[in-house]
Amino acid sequence: MSPRPAIRFERVSKSYLLGFHAYRSLRGQVSSAVSRLLRRKREPVRPYLALDGVSFEVGKGESLGIIGPNGAGKSTCLKLAARITWPSEGIVEVEGRVASLIEVGTGFHLELTGRQNVYLNGSILGMSRREVAKKFDRILEFSGIGEFIDTPVKKYSSGMYARLGFSVAAHLEPDVFLVDEVLSVGDFGFQQKCIRHMEELRRRGTTIVFVSHNLQSVASLCDRGILIDRGKIVYDGDVGEAISRFNALLTSRRPKLTRKGLPSREVQEEEEGERACTIEEVVLVSGGRPTFTIRPGEETEVRMTVLFRREVRDPGVALHVHNPIGVKTFDLNTARGRSALGTFRPGERVVFRIRLRPVLVRAQYRASVGLVDPEKSTYLDWRQDAFGFFVENPSPCRGIADLGGEVEVERT
Repeated sequence: MSPRPAIRFERVSKSYLLGFHAYRSLRGQVSSAVSRLLRRKREPVRPYLALDGVSFEVGKGESLGIIGPNGAGKSTCLKLAARITWPSEGIVEVEGRVASLIEVGTGFHLELTGRQNVYLNGSILGMSRREVAKKFDRILEFSGIGEFIDTPVKKYSSGMYARLGFSVAAHLEPDVFLVDEVLSVGDFGFQQKCIRHMEELRRRGTTIVFVSHNLQSVASLCDRGILIDRGKIVYDGDVGEAISRFNALLTSRRPKLTRKGLPSREVQEEEEGERACTIEEVVLVSGGRPTFTIRPGEETEVRMTVLFRREVRDPGVALHVHNPIGVKTFDLNTARGRSALGTFRPGERVVFRIRLRPVLVRAQYRASVGLVDPEKSTYLDWRQDAFGFFVENPSPCRGIADLGGEVEVERT
């Protein structure tokens, strides 16, 4: 007999009502009465299906990352698992002690101090007062709140809220830990501290379900990925493949390549039909096929299709790559070296191929491309965030580049 999973969703659907509808609370009735007096036109009530027949299981000790576009249903899954809300249809089962960090400051009382809220939040999460007292010093040290612990939390910043809330939830020693995008609120150093703590919980056998738009964190923390779109699961499996499919989904829905992202003085502002050239398509290719996932050392190329409307002589090709925190990891501009790419005539459609051999660490990256006027050092055309890609690198190295780092021992 196979062991029971830590979390089980069976044909789960969750719907909400959008638009005006009556509430039974005093506040809701007063609002309804005022609307009637003012004869305001009410928006018709319509149902919204946040989740539609979702089924999956999470094994004990497994780390699952749930990714998808905004409004896909990711946070709804966590709220159902945390029993904050209930499914409209289907079955949700969760085994063991659950700690959830879904919204900043959930369970905090604004008028109470940080110290008092640690005890209040701990009791809401299921800890006894004695258990909270025993762990209080560790919670305080982890949060970094310091002397502000006896200050009412209404005076805290959102970052302080997040740090204290995560610290209490993390020290619950849960069987199941549910974490939403709330980690994006704290500073970068605290985010890394949280990730390390979650990795420690993972090593101890805690089941983790992590929702985040930081795909680098999802890739490093999770064994498995679920991609949700419009309330349905479109992929469930390897986390790297889930991220690759997510990139493909986002790219397919990108409405149009945009010129935004550079100061206006750097882009030649002309109407579409009057520009010297237009970048029509940008594709990342590996092994002769379009891709959204690459591996270190794997030869890859960016194919940029350009339509020329006026004669252009020796334009420069530019490629900028940024990592998840916005650091530019690569900046190519062939105009700096005055490379001779030739003269292009009106009506020509040309594919520029930028061959790459990335040595980047495992992370999510975004790339922008442009064509440069070498005489004026401005962009003839520019495409901000033309595509995104994920580097699948099994190396334990961190930072920006993978320089190898093989270690040998020589005894003398």
